[in-house]
Amino acid sequence: EYFPAEEPPETAWLWGKDLGIERYFSRFYQLPASLKTIVYKLYRVVNWQPLVRIRAGKFGARIGIRCVSTPFTPEFKCYAGSQWHTLSYRCIQYIHQFVQRNPAFVEHYRNTLVPDESFIQSILLNQSMLKIVNDNKRYISWTPPYPAIMGVQDFESMITSGKHFARKFDDKVDAKVLDMLDKHLGQDGDSREESTYSHSDFSKVYSKFRPPSPPILGGN
Repeated sequence: EYFPAEEPPETAWLWGKDLGIERYFSRFYQLPASLKTIVYKLYRVVNWQPLVRIRAGKFGARIGIRCVSTPFTPEFKCYAGSQWHTLSYRCIQYIHQFVQRNPAFVEHYRNTLVPDESFIQSILLNQSMLKIVNDNKRYISWTPPYPAIMGVQDFESMITSGKHFARKFDDKVDAKVLDMLDKHLGQDGDSREESTYSHSDFSKVYSKFRPPSPPILGGN
């Protein structure tokens, strides 16, 4: 589901009332690791007010400061939603052209939180030339706040859902459901090629294409 980030509907239950404003109307800066202890102590004290936010997690601590200006207007709203998409060639062309013509828009998202849940959504939902289907066609069973691992018990729901894809799967948790899907699709489960990619392979690809890291506050 895609929706205005400032006004998430009740169905977007993973989104708090002000989460979209916090993520996409603030600029976040990485805090030095040496401040980790202090950050955790200040977390609740700072976050009661709307202009400054502290976020701490497995990727480190960041401080967010409300933007003086943003690329968003009443006519060009900030949208948010699932980061899973199925995009046509025309759609990809439009995104590419928009990015080339609007460098300030791209720059704004460099220092936001979770930009993949708003960047493309805001580009596409603000245009009228392309038809947007408000359904990412992914079957997901949520065990808040995370997607559940699909199992045999989910098979019937998946194949009758009308969705094109499903997530998440883990053959160490339930490999049988993958064999059932292979059979349903007319593929022998034994013919599935085992992935030969290592963690280092993915790291090399990520390091090549990842965007610049946010600046460290107080750094040189």
